[in-house]
Amino acid sequence: MKKTKGRQKIEMKKIEETNRRQVAFSKRRTGLFKKASEICVLTGAEIAILVSSPGGRFFAFGHPNPDVLFDRYLNNNNKDYATTNNITRADTGATKNSTLPLPTINFNQHYVEFSRELEAEKKRTETTPVSSGGSCWFDKPVDEMDMEELQRYLCSLEELKKTVLTRTDEVMTINKSS
Repeated sequence: MKKTKGRQKIEMKKIEETNRRQVAFSKRRTGLFKKASEICVLTGAEIAILVSSPGGRFFAFGHPNPDVLFDRYLNNNNKDYATTNNITRADTGATKNSTLPLPTINFNQHYVEFSRELEAEKKRTETTPVSSGGSCWFDKPVDEMDMEELQRYLCSLEELKKTVLTRTDEVMTINKSS
């Protein structure tokens, strides 16, 4: 006898509770962008997605750049783009009226890099055997450590703190820009 229902097909209807709707949107949005990124990498397709959250915020994903793709679509520049052999505005990230690269290109590149790193880390943790004690370096009681171990522990904690602060700054920068 099963204790849980497991994965089930969800009926397609509006979620009435606002908190649940926002959580579902956040999870589905990241999944949507991840799938779009995979399609871009696998097939070389150019994709632009514009999503409006229930809270009224807009999120965009595009490869190589959503602004260039939206501009091409809205101005019907598909013929012009095809004749330039996929080099020019799309590769530089510039629209017709500007020559500066758009910051979205950088965000997309960071997204792809972080996605790769995340996948590599997941694979690494899956293949790394659990230590014999089944505990991590930070699980060992401090009282049982000698001076050398305490110094290594302190260095590890400082390195962890630096990593967390760096990642927090990156996430806050990304959130401010979107």
